[in-house]
Amino acid sequence: MNAICAGFTETPRVCRKILSSKDIESNLNVGVVWYDDGYAMARMAKLILVISVVGLCLTLCCYRRYAKRQMKQ
Repeated sequence: MNAICAGFTETPRVCRKILSSKDIESNLNVGVVWYDDGYAMARMAKLILVISVVGLCLTLCCYRRYAKRQMKQ
């Protein structure tokens, strides 16, 4: 992120805190860079659930359109 922010001719507001920090490696909670210790099992379960529900809704909508077309024929 430091290299991306340093590439701008006019520094964006988001990058000002990152570029003003002396040691970016030890202070990763500056600006938009958040360092986590990975994904927790609960977070992954929620993500899979949301993706499944969205996929199911899309499948049902497509099937409904298909069924309507078949009924009209």
